[in-house]
Amino acid sequence: MAVIAEEMLLITQYYAPEQIGSGPFCAELAEWWAGGGCPVTVLTSRPHYPGFAIFPSYDRRRLRDEVIEGVAVARVMNWIPRQPTAVRRIGSEIHFLLLGLLALASGRISRSGLVLSLCPSILSVLLGAVATRRGGRHVAIVHDIGGLLPSSNAASARSSIALT
Repeated sequence: MAVIAEEMLLITQYYAPEQIGSGPFCAELAEWWAGGGCPVTVLTSRPHYPGFAIFPSYDRRRLRDEVIEGVAVARVMNWIPRQPTAVRRIGSEIHFLLLGLLALASGRISRSGLVLSLCPSILSVLLGAVATRRGGRHVAIVHDIGGLLPSSNAASARSSIALT
């Protein structure tokens, strides 16, 4: 595969080592790009899905940037609600947005010429738009994992892509 961008930034609250939901989808996407020679950075939260509890190896004392399968992963310590009501999840998404903006403002994360942002959180899409360098490309990925829930007969997740 030829390199199709100088660099890519993926913005998502869900990433490896989460093993269900959007985490594996995002990890495979980032690893595919990295495997093609494109430097990839992921801005994400600490792993917490599906139980809405921070994975023990990612507690507050151990926050760190890491490289997973050739992908640079930068994690922010946004608030994760133990009881994920709609209002609390929105609060968590707002906190992720603010910490992402801080990461950009501080230079911890650089604006990129190619930014992919994962939605179900529209605020991640907003952060992706801000993180896109002038003249760059922002791609919002709408990933519907609802089809994977036991109450559904769907066999796989559905994704849609929107360019901005």
